[in-house]
Amino acid sequence: MGWNIVRYSAKNYDVCFTYYKQPFLIKGCQDSYHLDLQNIEEIEEVVEVVQPGIIIHTAALANADVCEQRRSIAHAINVEGTRCLAECAEKIGARFVYISTDMVFDGNKGNYTEKDRATLVNYYGETKLLGEKVVREVSTDYLIFRMAVMYGHGNEKNGCFTDWIRRGLQRRSPISLFTDQYRTPLFAWEGGQAILEVLQHPVRNEIFHLAGSERITRYDFGQTSADFLGTRKKISILSKCAKLQLSRNAAMIAHWIPQKSPPSWVLSFPMLKPA
Repeated sequence: MGWNIVRYSAKNYDVCFTYYKQPFLIKGCQDSYHLDLQNIEEIEEVVEVVQPGIIIHTAALANADVCEQRRSIAHAINVEGTRCLAECAEKIGARFVYISTDMVFDGNKGNYTEKDRATLVNYYGETKLLGEKVVREVSTDYLIFRMAVMYGHGNEKNGCFTDWIRRGLQRRSPISLFTDQYRTPLFAWEGGQAILEVLQHPVRNEIFHLAGSERITRYDFGQTSADFLGTRKKISILSKCAKLQLSRNAAMIAHWIPQKSPPSWVLSFPMLKPA
């Protein structure tokens, strides 16, 4: 997500972005900074040096299994790291944009709006919801975007759902996908456009749900992706019923519709300054 936002926003903003493990280049961006969200001093130093007008916080420990197994690290990154960033943004008067997830819902109801109460199913969702709470407590100028599962092209370091499908197909690995988990996939590029369009309007301290318009199962979406990649005949995609044996990390997230639509559809975290 952050990679797509950086690429799109570089047209109209001076953009800096951060990385954790390996540095990489993004066209149109000259400055990048190492950032460990568990290192409070490093967070404060980077924000102080850059002095951004907007911080878009897309980084997280997002692997649900790892979050479950290493809770202290998940909390440090997803909650305390978010707190420090929000506090730094507030200190310099920057807008703070927090990227959250549809995993703050368990999926039993479906068709979620921003007014619905969160119903957690795993620790990843819990840390992201706590991150939302921290942002609301600390920031006086924030936006929170809960994103649906995304597809499109990520960078070589962090991919999205379709990147995972593509890699599995290329390796001729069996792919198991739920037939009863319904999602509303969002094209990552359009998600980035939507966020930046909202930033052009005088709206603050709101939560938005961003999702695609089509409701589809993971299994059907995997088949569609394989057809698009031209590899479906080479590797079969196996269905797996989510209701048969659900671990606490395998939430059935049903369709949820944005109630507050952006004006139009339009790093780890990008830090933006008007060009």
